[in-house]
Amino acid sequence: MKPSIPRAFAKLRIRAARILLVAVTCFGTSTTDAQQLQLSPQLQNNLRFLHVGLVGGRVNATSSYSGRSFTSTSQSKDRQESLKVDMNGAAPAVDYQLTTDGFKVGVQLTAGNDLHIVRTPTNGSSAVLFELHQPAEGRVTVIVGNEKIQADSLWHILLAKPDLAKNELEPMLRLLRPGWPLVSQARAVEEALYKQVDATAKFDRKAWSELVAKLSSGKYLEREEADRRLRELGQAIVPYLKNLNPSQLDAEQMFRIRAIARRYESEENEDNADAAAGWLAADADIWYVLASRSDASQRALVKTQLERILGEAVELDPTAAGETLQTQLNKIREQIDRRKAADAGGK
Repeated sequence: MKPSIPRAFAKLRIRAARILLVAVTCFGTSTTDAQQLQLSPQLQNNLRFLHVGLVGGRVNATSSYSGRSFTSTSQSKDRQESLKVDMNGAAPAVDYQLTTDGFKVGVQLTAGNDLHIVRTPTNGSSAVLFELHQPAEGRVTVIVGNEKIQADSLWHILLAKPDLAKNELEPMLRLLRPGWPLVSQARAVEEALYKQVDATAKFDRKAWSELVAKLSSGKYLEREEADRRLRELGQAIVPYLKNLNPSQLDAEQMFRIRAIARRYESEENEDNADAAAGWLAADADIWYVLASRSDASQRALVKTQLERILGEAVELDPTAAGETLQTQLNKIREQIDRRKAADAGGK
């Protein structure tokens, strides 16, 4: 029997999950259900016309076989499948349906990056409700049972909830890319994050805010100069730009900010460990997650990075545990929330 988690630490885990709105407490499919949650060989073969990957932490599908579409089906005693792939538009569209004795699954991918996956249990199955919604723009939502998770990207979920990623997220996304090693890729991203810590790099939010303000300048040359300087900051600027409040920006600022962020989300640049870590390294929420589970040597790196991102001292004792660690993480959570609120308000 596993040792019980102290009540104080249980509260810590709930508070730490604010990055994702709420922690998932019940999920998982049985071995039988997991075996059923696979494409038949025939349908897997038809997916060879697509390339599906994570770009900027979001599912993205492309194809070099434009102008084609097809429908395929597979049926056996206890399962029925259908797959429709349409490559006539600017980006592929996919509609996959699976029915088994224990659950039904629907996968709809439109415009290459608008994704909706739903698994509905039937006949008293041990499977639970699962839903993934990745809109063309905006936060990713995952529902498992009665719990909801929201995050800025799938990398955030993969890193923050490794058990959920292994038991639920990876198997469901493998319906679009069989054998997709998302869990191992997430471990590689985490390792790369620790290597990204550079105490000499700067996170000058005051300067960033001034550049964003100049994007709406009445002078074209000032707008262009601000745009150029923001791009030169590299991937580290992406989390800051995405956290800005759209209501505080005009149309010109929104257009340029989206263009800068998308520079690192082009179809030609599927995420690898170093690329993903490059922009996640400036995301305080990611380091908060790592702080709650890092070892002593790693926690020193986490502290360094959080202080750089937040621009203030952070209390994070490498040897802290239990209630002491809880207190420190709660304070860091408050510091992150204040920083994000200030960024969203343009301060």
